[in-house]
Amino acid sequence: MVKLNLKKEIDFWVGGTLILATYPFVRLAAVLLRRNHHLDKPKHIVFIKMLGGGSLSMLFPTVLGLREKYPGIKISLICNRSILHFAKSYELFDNIQTVQDQSLFQMITSGLKLLFWLASTADVTIDLEIHSRLTTVFTTLALVKNRIGLINHNSLWRKRLYTHALYVNSVKNLSEVYDSILGLFGISDVTLPNSQKYISELVAKKSIPSSFLPAIENKKIITLGIGCSDLAIERQLPDKLWLQLMQSLLERNPNLVFLFLGGKDDQIIADRLKPQIGMHQNRVLSLCGQIDLATSLRCIQRSDFFIGIDSALIHLSRLLGVSSASFWGPTSPESLLRPLPINEIIISQNVHCSPCVHFTETPPCLGQNFCMDHSKSMQTTIEKINEILAKKNQPKELSSRTTKVWAYYPDEVAPRSLVMKVRYA
Repeated sequence: MVKLNLKKEIDFWVGGTLILATYPFVRLAAVLLRRNHHLDKPKHIVFIKMLGGGSLSMLFPTVLGLREKYPGIKISLICNRSILHFAKSYELFDNIQTVQDQSLFQMITSGLKLLFWLASTADVTIDLEIHSRLTTVFTTLALVKNRIGLINHNSLWRKRLYTHALYVNSVKNLSEVYDSILGLFGISDVTLPNSQKYISELVAKKSIPSSFLPAIENKKIITLGIGCSDLAIERQLPDKLWLQLMQSLLERNPNLVFLFLGGKDDQIIADRLKPQIGMHQNRVLSLCGQIDLATSLRCIQRSDFFIGIDSALIHLSRLLGVSSASFWGPTSPESLLRPLPINEIIISQNVHCSPCVHFTETPPCLGQNFCMDHSKSMQTTIEKINEILAKKNQPKELSSRTTKVWAYYPDEVAPRSLVMKVRYA
């Protein structure tokens, strides 16, 4: 498999070169053809998201909103193999196409095949890869009539390679931009209960493995998401803090069991931690690598509390309405956590260099991860979790909020302000 760092290098240099080569022709074609780029009655919308199963979960309101306005529309996804299992589990897309990355040759050949497929079938593309140059080139070369893209302060110059672009402020909440995609199609309201109902009904179809039922029957369950993708491995919490958290909660709650969830790689962490729990290790279970994502979500739905780091599971557990605690450092909860009316604890330090992911290729600390050393606040966190388990805290209340995002339209010099109303009831 092609390593992530090499993919980034290819994206930067090859993508940048191709953008310089194609930009003049794109602008010339826009002047000569004067195509109508109104986003009315699309037949086939293709989303492009290569990395990040967590951010993919922010798409629920967008996709469901499009399906509600355009019954019978076809919605597809182009993604990397690393998030394929997320895309399949969500059941949001009619068709999922993957870029094969086992070798450079396969990346090129599969990319070319997808380019021809995109050109022949889509009338709208939505590029969600803010930091990728190659996906910008990819949608441009496919000559799709309407091409929506996300841009930030570093890529503002790429806005004219799309027909429509949405500005992303990297320190503001990303869900606002995802929701604003609907605004481009004339949809001004986002109703979150529709998404929560959808995912709840989706995972309710799954069953917790029967072999585990006796161990969790009549117990309080805390599900754990301890691992993350290699996109930013610095997000992981140190073992000593997991142990402190688990041991303290097990001692205070005799009827409590922990359930590790995740992939095969996360089982390595679970196997490392469990023997160190000591006399309570029989109350620590693991389903890492043994069940699919939807079944993991069923376990979370059944649990009393979820504890995790910045990964897809924390986003999904929150959407399921489960009380949670999440630890942050190299990434920003203010940017990545969609505001929801749930009972939760967000643990984040005011470290000078945080967040660093997406802002620099190499962490300023060179892997020392001061931002994930939450030892000083751990005891307070444990007390807050105990309060929620004892049902002494009530979920926060949210009714609705208004968001505003800058949108760039075809051949308009000044951007328009897209105002969206997000409803929680």
